[in-house]
Amino acid sequence: ISTSERNKITSIIEGSSIY
Repeated sequence: ISTSERNKITSIIEGSSIY
């Protein structure tokens, strides 16, 4: 997986992390 793809996924995960 490329860095840009991983960064996008990470951004989605971080954005969805609502606790």
